[in-house]
Amino acid sequence: MVYYTEILGRFDFVESDMEYITSIKENMLQYEESFINDVLSYLQNDVLFMSEYGNIIDKLNTNKLSSWYKSVISGRLSGYFSEFVSEFNLQYVPKGSFSGERIAELFSFIRIWFQNKLVEICECEWDYKGILNAYTKVINAAIYVTMNTYVPRDKSTSHTSKMKNTILVWSEKASLVTHSMLLVFLMIMTLAGVGFFVWSLWDLKDVAPDKLFVTALGSLLVLWVLIELINSEIQMLKGDRFKISIFVGVVLIAFIREVLIMTLKHDASNTNTMILMLGGILVLGVTYWMLAKSEERTKN
Repeated sequence: MVYYTEILGRFDFVESDMEYITSIKENMLQYEESFINDVLSYLQNDVLFMSEYGNIIDKLNTNKLSSWYKSVISGRLSGYFSEFVSEFNLQYVPKGSFSGERIAELFSFIRIWFQNKLVEICECEWDYKGILNAYTKVINAAIYVTMNTYVPRDKSTSHTSKMKNTILVWSEKASLVTHSMLLVFLMIMTLAGVGFFVWSLWDLKDVAPDKLFVTALGSLLVLWVLIELINSEIQMLKGDRFKISIFVGVVLIAFIREVLIMTLKHDASNTNTMILMLGGILVLGVTYWMLAKSEERTKN
């Protein structure tokens, strides 16, 4: 599975590009209605297009086009543009489908439209170049997404294609629901973990300080794991890719907590086990560090 953030990375979209786009998001938001009207006007001025789709142009649902525009000015990718142009293929048009070549021409118009609006908004040449470069990357990535998800009418009418699209749509919905439920459960467990942490400190208020410290540290490590898992789920819901280092980090924390518990027992027979646990912590620590570095390089 390829995530939208990974696709943006292929077009060298970096954090500074997002800062450029965010800086004028509110300014671009006022042009939403203008964008929709200009795109429809462009299509209506195309004689060949009107000969094929003139009878349905006024019946189009432009919500998908509006959602796609909001995604672009937020520096995000989406499949809304594919859904918008796919509406043409849902109509019984005798002369053909909304071709890939027509999509490319439409994106050429959209690119010029954004350039003209940026000229009106940007106050200096330096800002214009940076913002234009950032928008160019997002639009190029959007073209990539659209051309790889759009199914022409002659293909979309086949039974296998319809079944494939249905399965993909429901699979994405099921994945979203599952991740959302998991996020809710993790939040509940985190709140319960905070309560257990407070209760354990109160219960051990009269014990030796070293035991209290080790017990508190073990509970805090568990809370840290839960918080990291919540953050990971949030990033995945936003479209980010899954991080394997999270699982390694969970196992590493479990090992560390077990060692802390063993130190409280002061059992001499656990010496060999303690050595093995410390060796495991060392290996897991190195593995976690290497995975984290690899994921950071991939992100950049």
